[in-house]
Amino acid sequence: MAILPRVMNGDARASTAGSNPAVYGDRRERVWCGVARPAEFSSASLLFEIAGSFGSPVVWVSSSDAQRFTAVDRSVFVAIDVPKGVTPELATLSATISTVLPAVCTHVVARQLGSQLPLCSNR
Repeated sequence: MAILPRVMNGDARASTAGSNPAVYGDRRERVWCGVARPAEFSSASLLFEIAGSFGSPVVWVSSSDAQRFTAVDRSVFVAIDVPKGVTPELATLSATISTVLPAVCTHVVARQLGSQLPLCSNR
């Protein structure tokens, strides 16, 4: 958790360094590492990629109410919870995630483009 950004969406991380979740600002955005597989994550899920560091995109799924976004292509699931009306800063989080956690799976489009990783929906 210490490697997470100090600021996201203009909000500083609260002084809970090392804790899970990391909390940002008055809006109480929370980043969780090691969450359970999201209920919304299936072979029919609409997955999307956000560019990470070094050309390694991160694959995300959002909850039905668009208040939790979970990275599903890493060895652990990483989630960010945001209050209604707040857009999560997935680019910043994706850059951090892709720097420290290698992808372990991919989604259909990347597979069609030649990725040799297994499909995330089979995790």
